[in-house]
Amino acid sequence: MRRLPNWLVWHSLAILILSAGAISIVLLLPYHARVQSWVLVSAVMAAITLVAGHGVTGCWLGFLIDRTNRMSLTRLQVALWTLTIFPALFAAAISNARFGDPAPLSIAIPIEMWILMGISTATVVGTPLVRVKKTTQPAIRREKASSPIVLDEAYRLQNLENQGFDVSSFDSDEKPLVKRSPADASVSDLFRGVEAAKAAYLDLSRVQMFFVTLVLVVAYAIALGFKLAATGTIHEFPAVDAGMVALMGISHVGFIARMAVPQSGGARAD
Repeated sequence: MRRLPNWLVWHSLAILILSAGAISIVLLLPYHARVQSWVLVSAVMAAITLVAGHGVTGCWLGFLIDRTNRMSLTRLQVALWTLTIFPALFAAAISNARFGDPAPLSIAIPIEMWILMGISTATVVGTPLVRVKKTTQPAIRREKASSPIVLDEAYRLQNLENQGFDVSSFDSDEKPLVKRSPADASVSDLFRGVEAAKAAYLDLSRVQMFFVTLVLVVAYAIALGFKLAATGTIHEFPAVDAGMVALMGISHVGFIARMAVPQSGGARAD
């Protein structure tokens, strides 16, 4: 098997050691210390994610970087939900087994939670499809040199090039701008548009989706913490209000819709 350029032996060893550490945590801590187990296992799984991202891309936040060499907000969402739910499920199941529960894995996760996680995953899958469709559309030509917008466009593209974008093949405001390498990825990518017409500006739909995700993840993590702190076995996770699912859904629909809107007229369109 061909070894990935950035993946070294220490990446594999680190993941093995960290995985063993996660198992040791839930086995060595008292069986009633589920909150501590959950937090520590979450930290270990986050470390595994960082190491894997570094091994693949050469960047510690590589798990957030997509095919355009930019940090992805939808990838961040999936990572947050994964690092919140699955360590809790792991800690609860092991605790149930140590309590002597004959069905330690019988833990009901609300369907609303699966929907929330599914929305984030679907957006990760759907976003590239929107980009591909827009990329295959006829190019929207930039204005001729006689247009006053050209100076603004030149300044915008120079600004983007300074931030690591490859603007050499730019011929349409519709097409996503790709950064030169994963090393050029930035946290600012989470809040800026993808297409050339939007990449230099703050995308409020992304800001909204970031805050919605932050509120939902933190609120559910707190509820989950209280659930894990209770005595006895655990056979269900906290319920999620349907209104929260609707809020997340609306946020994602707005995000996808804004990405799909044509940017005719270059930088003037919004």
